[in-house]
Amino acid sequence: MLDYVRRLDTWRHLENVTICDHSVQYESVKQRLWDLKRTTNLIRIGFDRVGGMKTEVQKWGDRDARYNAETDLPMTAVPQGMVVMGPATHLLECLVRDRALRLAPDPVVEYALAGVQIATDSNGNRKPCKMRSRSIIDPVVASVMTCAIMIKEGAEAPGAYLDPGDIAI
Repeated sequence: MLDYVRRLDTWRHLENVTICDHSVQYESVKQRLWDLKRTTNLIRIGFDRVGGMKTEVQKWGDRDARYNAETDLPMTAVPQGMVVMGPATHLLECLVRDRALRLAPDPVVEYALAGVQIATDSNGNRKPCKMRSRSIIDPVVASVMTCAIMIKEGAEAPGAYLDPGDIAI
């Protein structure tokens, strides 16, 4: 049995967790994103540019190609390579270290953080590595992807993230 499976019964009772059987619930994800778009100043949503999510979200609205703000979600593919994820990982580490981003107590995120293994390239860039990690690390990868979007939008400068309502991870 995989380690995280033992924790599912505890996690399923958390308000922010939905346990799904072996598949992403794309319609639920889409609904949550639309709720964020209606209630916040949502500018850009990052997604992993490979795999199932890419197939689903291409029709939700590419922010950089024929995007219609009235009918689309502002989607943008985030490459998982070191060129994009390295600076984003550095930004996330700095935000947490400097307490500009405070992580709320959450057992799923704490579990993910405890299992993250980092890949480093010859230039010293770092990023979370799913292949080396010993547990699910998706919350950490999603946080790094959020930082990649912040960099793309120029929102990593001081002051851009002072209102916690402006950032959704």
